[in-house]
Amino acid sequence: MNLRQQRDQYIESLRASGRSTKTVRCYEERIDQFITYLTETFYPVDVPAEVQLTHVQQYHDHLIDDELSVSTRRTYLATVRGFLQWHQSHSSKPSNLDWLDQIEIPKRPYRLPPTALSIDEVCKLIAASKSPRNKAILTVMYACGLRRSEVVALNVGDLFVNRQQLLVHGKGGKDRIVPIAPAAIRAIADYLDTRSPYPASGEAMFTAEPPRAPRRLDSNYLSILFKRLSTPTGKHVNPHLLRHTFAVHLLRGGADVRHVQALLGHSSPDTTNQYLGLVKDEMKRAYDRAMKTIVQRNKPEEKPIKRAA
Repeated sequence: MNLRQQRDQYIESLRASGRSTKTVRCYEERIDQFITYLTETFYPVDVPAEVQLTHVQQYHDHLIDDELSVSTRRTYLATVRGFLQWHQSHSSKPSNLDWLDQIEIPKRPYRLPPTALSIDEVCKLIAASKSPRNKAILTVMYACGLRRSEVVALNVGDLFVNRQQLLVHGKGGKDRIVPIAPAAIRAIADYLDTRSPYPASGEAMFTAEPPRAPRRLDSNYLSILFKRLSTPTGKHVNPHLLRHTFAVHLLRGGADVRHVQALLGHSSPDTTNQYLGLVKDEMKRAYDRAMKTIVQRNKPEEKPIKRAA
């Protein structure tokens, strides 16, 4: 079975695992690019068993020559490694791919998340929204720290009012249940009351507003919605900033990083730990300001130096 046939089977396995259409398409494009490079550069390499570590290393050099960022190169190489690992575990014939663990994935550059909004800024942002739907979207995104894709995937029946919980359909088909604040529940209820007829539990929680047909929102629509939002804070607000803000506010309030990881649906604690850097920096600045004030207040008055007669 050649590389492209293996690619087709791998893509089907991703679809079967519940990956989103967008995610599967991205995997397919990256693997196709790798296969094209192999077949054009190392002809007649056309089956996974013939792929060598040097091929992957030279492919990485090719990505560098194309001036792709570290983050992009990380994604491409991780996809290639995942594809070859899948082949090794599913192939009926043994393949000499023991070198897969030697693929060096570039280290992710350390970047702090953007500066979080203050609680006052979040309140002003929500209050400025005149649409009950948009107000509900903003409130839920901040109150639960949801991704764009998670917001648009919500159904009416995913809200458990009595338990004050929300069923979130996360990345990779991983569902999680998170607490939801009463204010967010009220915002959703106010919005759903404007829908006629009142939606059934299996219907989308957030849909396009009249005069458009009431179809489920998608991630792109949500991004456009944010660009049109009235932002009294004067800051550029995108969907992910509310998620950042949710995480930072929880950590400032003393939440355990493991609990924040579970609420955000992060598969790795390393992803959540990036927020700690931001919180620690803010704590350090606050400490420095406090110490400066304390030192100034307790600074002894300077007395004139008495000179000898």
